[in-house]
Amino acid sequence: MRIIFRYLFNATLLTTLAAIGIFVFILLVGNAVKDVIALLASGQLSWGTFFLTMVQLIPSVASYALPIGFLCGILIVLGRMSSNNEITALKASGVSLWQMSVPLFWLAFLGILFSLFINFYYGPVSITHYRSSLANAVRDEPTRFIQAKKFIKDFPGYILFIGEKRIDRLSDFWIWELDKQQRVSMFLRADKGTFQYDADKDAIILKLFKGIGEKRSEKSPENFKNAAPPTLLYEELSLQLPLKAIFGDNQGGKRLGYMTLFELLDEQAKVSANTMLKPPDKRLQLTKIRFEIQKNFASAASVLSLILLAIPLALQTSRSETSANIGIALALGLIFYFLSIVVSWVENNPAWHPEILIWVPNALFLVLGSILFRRANRY
Repeated sequence: MRIIFRYLFNATLLTTLAAIGIFVFILLVGNAVKDVIALLASGQLSWGTFFLTMVQLIPSVASYALPIGFLCGILIVLGRMSSNNEITALKASGVSLWQMSVPLFWLAFLGILFSLFINFYYGPVSITHYRSSLANAVRDEPTRFIQAKKFIKDFPGYILFIGEKRIDRLSDFWIWELDKQQRVSMFLRADKGTFQYDADKDAIILKLFKGIGEKRSEKSPENFKNAAPPTLLYEELSLQLPLKAIFGDNQGGKRLGYMTLFELLDEQAKVSANTMLKPPDKRLQLTKIRFEIQKNFASAASVLSLILLAIPLALQTSRSETSANIGIALALGLIFYFLSIVVSWVENNPAWHPEILIWVPNALFLVLGSILFRRANRY
């Protein structure tokens, strides 16, 4: 029995690690395409910063890759053993499905512990460092973030256009200041300008030299015929472009998804002790915090629920093809995450108790897996 247990444990562990590595790579590529590939291609991000941010992002995406990786590992190993009649041979030798599953459940237990560490510490820390690295790249070289002959809409409230960019200077500035309705309220032109980072304000300071400006009508700023003549002639003008609107505020206002377990508990205690909040607002904030905590617990527990479903499913399908098992794993994983997303739609509705509903996908998979497991053990 020890040889059988060791064989199942080692084979499943190696296959699971390989599957997790593949899914982590796929998720990293997806995040890179979404966030940093465009910055890298346009020269706004250096290769060193690109590789650093990708490494920092690994723990964050691993929290999604772990459950599917375990599911895929079980399906591949047991599916191959079933197709080769190894499962039948073990049953004929008096080894029940429960006994064969002991090393797999031990593996699930280790996966749950590792997933908890990822979800409550390494994941939030990595995503925080990832966003900080992107922001620091702009802070260290603010001119790298600016591209010539392109409309720059990254700074809320402003649209920038720079006609010429050289190593030592920027020239031909066109700037549109927008109101709350995203209408042009002020137009500025300047012959040249500079970008500098202000650490105290965590903002890029744009200094314009030798320019003019005109203010649009407050009633109809989009009507250029009624625009006032140039009302501003300046030798030097400074604009403050906050980075927190793009990368988040390092001084506070941290998103719940970027908090560790202890930070979430501290935030929950602060909200509970805040007597200035109205009861509905306090209840909503507490619900969001509890939902985030329970979501991380449920994500870790999904390793067990998915493995319990994967064991009998692998015996029923009896597929030795790796591609087929990966396809089944992806389908089940997508169903699980889709159900979790559906539950997150009521996150802002405390009356629905989303912190409890987030366990529904796990409960469904556990019930279905238990039924199929008992049937597979019986026959």
